[in-house]
Amino acid sequence: MPKTTTLKPDDFAVAGFTHIGHRDENQDRYRYFYDGQDGALLAVVADGMGGHAGGALAAAAVVDTAAARWEKRDKQMGAEDFLRRLIDECHAAVNEAGAARGLSPAATVA
Repeated sequence: MPKTTTLKPDDFAVAGFTHIGHRDENQDRYRYFYDGQDGALLAVVADGMGGHAGGALAAAAVVDTAAARWEKRDKQMGAEDFLRRLIDECHAAVNEAGAARGLSPAATVA
């Protein structure tokens, strides 16, 4: 069973940075979510897979889905269950976004 910890704003700092490297497009997306009432924190990093058309689309779908899921989350749900559902929803969102554009986008998520 994963250990969960309640965080206070003074307990953490969040920073992010991406670098496009030698590519034409930055396919990295990241976002964090914090609930000051219950101290829950979610950090999402999505790296669009450059070998697949639509990597940036996939990464954006992941962080957008995470934002929507965070807003409607059941605060009684355990962290592991929340993450499993989130990943399932992200997978579906990436596939749906790709199908709407005739692409097969992919992204890794952490």
